[in-house]
Amino acid sequence: MTTWEVTTHQNKLGDYYNRAERLDWNNFASSDVSRQNAPSDDFHCDATGYLRRLLRLIKLFQPPTSTRLVVMGKGGVLKVVVGIVLLLIVLATLGISIAILVEVININNKSNNNNTNPVNPVNPGNGLNIEAPKPIDPGNDKYSGYRTASALFKASLNTTIDPCNDFYKYTCGNFAGDMSFDVSDTNNAIAMANQMGNASYVDASPDPVKQVAWYYQKCSMARMNWNSVNSNGKFVMDAINRIAKGEPDFLNQTQFPFYMFYQDQKPKDFPDRVGMGYLLGYPAGFEGVANLVTPYVDTNWKDPHGSQGYAYYIDQPSTLLPYTYHVKAWGIYQQALTNSVVATMNLLAKTQNKTLDQKTLLQDATDIVAFDHLLALTYSTDDTTRRQSERSYNPMTIGQLSKTYPKISWHTFIPEATGTAQNVLNKLLNDPTYKYIVMEPVKLQMLNDMLGNTTIVSARTLVNYVYYGVVAANKDFLPWPKKNTARMTDFRIARPHIGRPRHIRPEKRRYEQRQFDDVTESQLSCAQETIFSLPYANARVFIDNIYPDDASRAQIRENVAKIASSILIGFRSMLDQLDWMTPATKSGAYSKIDNLVKNIAYPDWITNNTQFVDYHKVDMSFGIAM
Repeated sequence: MTTWEVTTHQNKLGDYYNRAERLDWNNFASSDVSRQNAPSDDFHCDATGYLRRLLRLIKLFQPPTSTRLVVMGKGGVLKVVVGIVLLLIVLATLGISIAILVEVININNKSNNNNTNPVNPVNPGNGLNIEAPKPIDPGNDKYSGYRTASALFKASLNTTIDPCNDFYKYTCGNFAGDMSFDVSDTNNAIAMANQMGNASYVDASPDPVKQVAWYYQKCSMARMNWNSVNSNGKFVMDAINRIAKGEPDFLNQTQFPFYMFYQDQKPKDFPDRVGMGYLLGYPAGFEGVANLVTPYVDTNWKDPHGSQGYAYYIDQPSTLLPYTYHVKAWGIYQQALTNSVVATMNLLAKTQNKTLDQKTLLQDATDIVAFDHLLALTYSTDDTTRRQSERSYNPMTIGQLSKTYPKISWHTFIPEATGTAQNVLNKLLNDPTYKYIVMEPVKLQMLNDMLGNTTIVSARTLVNYVYYGVVAANKDFLPWPKKNTARMTDFRIARPHIGRPRHIRPEKRRYEQRQFDDVTESQLSCAQETIFSLPYANARVFIDNIYPDDASRAQIRENVAKIASSILIGFRSMLDQLDWMTPATKSGAYSKIDNLVKNIAYPDWITNNTQFVDYHKVDMSFGIAM
């Protein structure tokens, strides 16, 4: 063989390999020719892989194609001969392998054709091929629970849906009931209503129980005659008129008409510092509706057991819509809030035999909704940041407040926001060193700087915003139609604040102040209202219903204590496994576990009649309930 011939054979062999590599072996495996004797697709995949590996083996023995034997001696001839012999061996191996492969395919094909005893499914009559479960005996104490659960699951299934395409619709497509927590709330309300309606129980109970039962009875009666009682809008108009009266000693600075309702009134100049102190303080203290600045009293978390166990906090705006809705769902709620403002004002005007200009009303509504959005996004801090409590503890005296935020008269704000607690007010104002806790000093500074800039908010919009906040808080006391689509979902106007406090997300009110025609619905609504109005008296009623004796009360505490302890043990075991924590850090975590106070079920004093009654007494020296 000449040099040219050897080189040509090498090149052709490499070319054959490259062509083979470019073949679509999967298509080959699915062709009619390849499927003639094939038992399964998996076998074809294995066969094509095997052939590909053989071709790679050939390439392994192929000398580099760039080799050119220009001058051959005896050694060169020997190398060529050895290469040819190796090539023949590889080709022979390839031929034998293909023959074996074909024979294996034929054998498997015959084996499949001769298999006349296929495996039967577990349950041929069951389309799901699942073995039927053993039925539970009706005498079993768990029979009723299983029956209820199976009925719930069965009713929820929508078997017309393919679970592979939409598993949620398959499992829950026919679910028509309430969520489990809603069912639980309803059952709890029924228990409360039954207990407060039990005259013999109420008569033998301490005074706070009698008071909450009286509240419940009057509430239920009012619900059945709601629209008639509120047909004149007096409750809402009284609140508006109280704000409009202004502060007697500063009438010129604190009297502003409700421009959105009295559309013919010409807007006054932007409120000065005394006017701002009044507009921000009075609604919070006397109407319970904060706006641009939110005052409240909470435990002094720096020194809860000291001489100043409680502190006066000054916080960021309380908006008509909670912060989260402004950030995550403004596109949905912007128009809904605007529609709600317009509908509320039109209904209020109707009770007063007034007709509002709709174009002016819509503009005013749009402006206060936009201002609400501005307060949320620009002058409020997000909840994640506010979880860092230390940053929110900023003590300031009233003198420091006046110097730092001069556009608000704090000597006006504090008395108005403190409301009717005159003795508390005297204590605050008579002590110039008293430290108020400013939660968001940076945002409050921004708010202070913004006030008076009519390119941001006009006097008309600011005053309308203050008034409408009070109207919105009391809009249930209007004669709404039974089926009203204009009203938004009821949010609690004063959203819970995040300092050290309690709730991050706004709590949806579970009762409705509206006209009811069904006595049972009215009673359930009022039972749930007492949870918010007289929470501890309601708690005593509820406890007496579901845990009527000492044994049941001890049992619930024992059972929950076991669950709580198991959680803490699990938490401790997880800490044990964290190798990235230093011993000092772990020691602090363990200390928190060890010193954790478990408040289970309810406070002990609720079931202690003496302490229960003392709690609900009025301390006349402070003018507040103790």
